[in-house]
Amino acid sequence: MKAQFSVKTLVYIIIALGCALAFASAVVPHYEAGHKLLASVIIASLIPYMIYGALMEVIRDTVLSIVGILMFAIDLLVKLPLRFYSSEMTDGATLMYASFALAIIPVGALVWTRMSASGGFKDWRGGNIMNGNKHRE
Repeated sequence: MKAQFSVKTLVYIIIALGCALAFASAVVPHYEAGHKLLASVIIASLIPYMIYGALMEVIRDTVLSIVGILMFAIDLLVKLPLRFYSSEMTDGATLMYASFALAIIPVGALVWTRMSASGGFKDWRGGNIMNGNKHRE
């Protein structure tokens, strides 16, 4: 029997890599004790991946994998220069703001898939707001 690579496996790998990146970016060298874990940075860095994992059953597989790869790539491109390649250690505020902005990606994917599945946003009369149809008769 041939083993198949499923989308859920990719999602779990992306979440695990995101958790490892969050931990690595939250650990900073400390003068007296070796290393220090910034709790606020690790919590903020895990929020986009928690949202992404919660939407695993709601979003379609192809959209879910594209969103996960995009989200991890952006997270990696933001955190590598800020935390690992910078000569001065930045405070955690920039990393936290970047993580909160990154949480928009899975939420935007959820809104986009729900809009495309239902034909757009509906008003209280059932008319489609996005296409300009005022009312459904």
